[in-house]
Amino acid sequence: MATVTKGKIVALALRKAGLASVTTLNTADPQMQLDALEDLEAMLGQWKGTGFDIGYLFDPATASLTQDSGIDADHYLAVALQLARQTLIDNQRDIPDELANQAHSTLLQLRAAFYEPVYLQRRNDMPTGAGNNKSAEWNRFYHQNTTEEGGGA
Repeated sequence: MATVTKGKIVALALRKAGLASVTTLNTADPQMQLDALEDLEAMLGQWKGTGFDIGYLFDPATASLTQDSGIDADHYLAVALQLARQTLIDNQRDIPDELANQAHSTLLQLRAAFYEPVYLQRRNDMPTGAGNNKSAEWNRFYHQNTTEEGGGA
């Protein structure tokens, strides 16, 4: 899949926040872009720290707007909307309801796309099901491993 640059994510986030775009006749100054890039690195670092890794390529020491982000083109809108919310909070502005709703729904879609189920093993003291005939002499719910003393089924 094609990935997008960090600058493209930052530009979309600033545009969605209404802070910098052609339609508002505001241009993003370099400091605003660097602040948004720093927020992007921090936000996705926090996500990764909680176990939600979307493949972002971190480079906090030399992060620049021209670097590849590692985020697929079909997922970067969700990241940009979350960054837009963060930049509005940083600029002490209210988050419009439409932006908040869109950011929330795209984040849920992003989490669903990267969800990895955790497979649990059945506890060894749980019954294996009704109608399960015991094939061993001991009174256990499960068959022991054949390597254990007493044999197994």
